[in-house]
Amino acid sequence: MNIQMNIMRLGNENKRGAYVFNGKPLEFYLALVGSALFVFQRTWVQSKQRSVVIVAISTLLGYSLAPDVGAILGRSETLSVVLTTTLIFWLLDLVLSVIQDVDTKQLVAAAANRISSLFFGGSTK
Repeated sequence: MNIQMNIMRLGNENKRGAYVFNGKPLEFYLALVGSALFVFQRTWVQSKQRSVVIVAISTLLGYSLAPDVGAILGRSETLSVVLTTTLIFWLLDLVLSVIQDVDTKQLVAAAANRISSLFFGGSTK
């Protein structure tokens, strides 16, 4: 009886916990690809180059930060890769939209005025 239960348990572990690459289960990579597709779909209406860059950054950071986020949250790496990838996407999108809203000429002029007043005591207008 005990031998049969051990065999059944090993059989379930082999079906569910098959490790594919780098010690991570198949579900981890499916979650990573799914969250990358979500980011890709959300950014595709913008420029195509920007979309590819955002997808690449959020996917790579999601992959690399997932073990640490999973350890901090006490959850699996599969859940943490989805959370991390989408959170990084939203943060990148927020930062890029803020940067785009700022007029570059005004930003450079303000920086030049500040540097000029610090070093020369005057203003450049």
